[in-house]
Amino acid sequence: MKNKDFGEILRQWELEKKKQKKNIHRDLEEWLDRHPPDEKDKTAYEDDRKKLISERIRLRNMEPQRTIDLHGMKACRAEERLAAFLLQCKRDGVRKVLIIHGKGHHSRGEPVLSKTVRRFLEKNPLAGEMGYADREHGGKGALWVIIR
Repeated sequence: MKNKDFGEILRQWELEKKKQKKNIHRDLEEWLDRHPPDEKDKTAYEDDRKKLISERIRLRNMEPQRTIDLHGMKACRAEERLAAFLLQCKRDGVRKVLIIHGKGHHSRGEPVLSKTVRRFLEKNPLAGEMGYADREHGGKGALWVIIR
């Protein structure tokens, strides 16, 4: 058995992958040629897309339906309260909430809760789109969140 160097094996493997990729694209193009989408499907897609966009705009502009204030809590307690709050809001059919975490002016060092809350929301499956609240709702000391 003749030994091949690793570089040659890798080149052959990459060539084979490229052939497979080309075959997949060709097969998909052939399938689409045989089964083109009809105008009805295109129209339904556009209608669904427009509905989703208008719903997103409506939710972003609506007032928060519930509020939780986490001022003064330690990070782990705030996460516990926030998890329970989001779950209850989901159960109750609430779509938009306001989470007040404060600006961190009284924290030693840098603000803790704002970062903790944002990280928690980014990982939580119930939290959808979010952003800083407007000035009357707390500005950078609060976040609005759309519940999925």
